[in-house]
Amino acid sequence: MNYLYIIIAFVLAMVLSYFILPRILLISYKKKLFDEIDDRKIHTQQIPRLGGVCFPLIVILILLLSSGVRYIFGNGFEHPDSSNTILEFVFMFSGMMILFMIGIADDLIGINYKNKLAAQLIAACLLPLSGVYIKNLGGIFNIYEVSPWIGIPLTVFLVVYIINSINLIDGIDGLASGISALSLVVIGVCFFINGQHMLSLLAFVLLGLLIPFFYFNVFGKAERCRKLFMGDTGSLTLGYIISFLIIHFSMPITHTPIIETHVATIIAYSTLLIPCFDVVRVVLVRLRNRKSPFLPDRNHIHHKFLLINYSPHKSLVCILSLAVFFVILNAILIYNIDIHIIMIINILAWITFHLWMNNRILREFKLKDEKAETEKGISTTIIVRD
Repeated sequence: MNYLYIIIAFVLAMVLSYFILPRILLISYKKKLFDEIDDRKIHTQQIPRLGGVCFPLIVILILLLSSGVRYIFGNGFEHPDSSNTILEFVFMFSGMMILFMIGIADDLIGINYKNKLAAQLIAACLLPLSGVYIKNLGGIFNIYEVSPWIGIPLTVFLVVYIINSINLIDGIDGLASGISALSLVVIGVCFFINGQHMLSLLAFVLLGLLIPFFYFNVFGKAERCRKLFMGDTGSLTLGYIISFLIIHFSMPITHTPIIETHVATIIAYSTLLIPCFDVVRVVLVRLRNRKSPFLPDRNHIHHKFLLINYSPHKSLVCILSLAVFFVILNAILIYNIDIHIIMIINILAWITFHLWMNNRILREFKLKDEKAETEKGISTTIIVRD
């Protein structure tokens, strides 16, 4: 029955998303609700940015329907850690709606980053109220159980960090939704293996609604009015739900888990290594250049791929492949190597990758300069001959 519930919810989320997104496109074009075009953006056509409006609505609808059906048939919330499930979902939905409202306001009229950060902090603080906060570090720095005085502030920080990581990685078509889909697949499967079926259902509902969006976002044609972005409404709520799942996944459970807590912690965070590492790198570069860490620029990982003349689609495939590499690498290493060595390997791999990218970018600039000098010399020779 658990398989059936999850499959039906997953399919229903896909159907609803595929049905609603074209209506959002229609309304956006009629009301001229488009993403602004500027020097930092890649697109040069008018494209709606309200695709994420349907994300929290579909999640809430399907979760409520699923819960009602489960109670009617006497299934309820079946896993042993279900005593606080309703409370956890109530607070999670409340935080999600706060970000939903601030996201719509930002997509329509623009919101100051300070106001967005305040909304994120409020939403993040709601999770510990339901008991969802970091209680065990899984052996990182040889720390296992932590007190609420440490776990709650750390949870708030991580929620805001993950939300902004998803938001900032949303720079080329399909990147934020692709990274999120990878994370949801891994976490959803692991939740199911551990018997936490309601959380697995939430992960697969979110995955289901992302699939039609990914299609419209990546393969939709702007000239045919079939392309749209998720906007801040989508990225903020998406990042919030994923942070809820990841933090929940790293919490210890009362019954004997098939996937141990320290293994779960590494696997959960491995799915978001690319956006999380990228935020740290970008902020450090901005601080080194004496710029505000909150001001946007063109220094994210997808911008680097574009600088070496990769197309947006090729950049997307490369970044998603890199994310899959980290997940597989850490899933293999966690059973054979100390957790601290895994962290060092991840950091060194990330640094090595960016050193290689920087070298490629420098070579591209040199080739462009040489080509420009050659063209300048040819045109000068033509002028002299004339």
